[in-house]
Amino acid sequence: MRVLLALYAVIPLVLLLVMVDMVVWGGAMMRALPRLPESLIWWSLLFPFPHIIASYFSFFDRAYLTSYRNRIIQVAIPLGVGTAILGVYAPEIMFLLFVLYSMVHITFQQTGLTQLMLQQSGKLFVWWKWVLVLGATTLYLSLYPSVLSSFLSTFALPLLLSSSLVAILMVYVLTRGTTSLVGRWYAWLTTALIPLSVLMLYLGYPVFAILIPRAVHDLTAFVFYFTHDLNRNSTDIHNFLYMPFIEPRTILLLPVLMLCFSVGIVYALFQAPLIGGSILVVCSVVHYYIESFMWKKGSPHRAQIAFSK
Repeated sequence: MRVLLALYAVIPLVLLLVMVDMVVWGGAMMRALPRLPESLIWWSLLFPFPHIIASYFSFFDRAYLTSYRNRIIQVAIPLGVGTAILGVYAPEIMFLLFVLYSMVHITFQQTGLTQLMLQQSGKLFVWWKWVLVLGATTLYLSLYPSVLSSFLSTFALPLLLSSSLVAILMVYVLTRGTTSLVGRWYAWLTTALIPLSVLMLYLGYPVFAILIPRAVHDLTAFVFYFTHDLNRNSTDIHNFLYMPFIEPRTILLLPVLMLCFSVGIVYALFQAPLIGGSILVVCSVVHYYIESFMWKKGSPHRAQIAFSK
């Protein structure tokens, strides 16, 4: 759990970088950075492709395919096809649904881990999660053009500030009686993602407003996939992709494999944006769905993960 908490070090690192840029560099970095991160090749290589690809890698396992077969055939594949069709005939609606699903996915990952660390739930916890989703969705849509742009130009700031304040008050109540120091810090830092992203946005660093939550989410997911694949294949190689490797430790090549696949998708994204963007959205939506069940208690994936303080 301390490893997962340490991933939030991205917050002070970004704050330090912004401070240096404002005080020492005179805002040179701010002027050089684009408004939206997708125009940066390095961004597309690091976020979000690698951890999405890693989630698919773990399914190249005969036992897992058997266990999840019905969910894959009955839901995952139709969901991917339906997303692609909706993107062709109703792209604006697809974009709004994609943003909402993305923010639910990212937020629920962090709050789910918080729940595990705090060992508590209840109505207040549920409301806290959805307040964070509201803030994250508002932040995202205020950066990217959509049919709601005119509405958000007026109400984005009040929504962001109010959701941040309400989330802070809620997390104070949720954590005041906990005995888990790691859980308390994790809950507060998860809550801080929204106000800190808002701060980055209004200081003139919108790239960092997206980078902070995205980096925490993706790095957290990567820890899970790396640990899972290493444990699952520690004695016998079960995953088809790793069978050519003799030593289980060669699963350390997982980042290399993910990067190779990412290069291909990023190439498509920059050379043919419509095709590359469609691949990203479809792969992301299916990824969100499979992650909604693969880490649940009692699942084959979860059996390979152990938590300790």
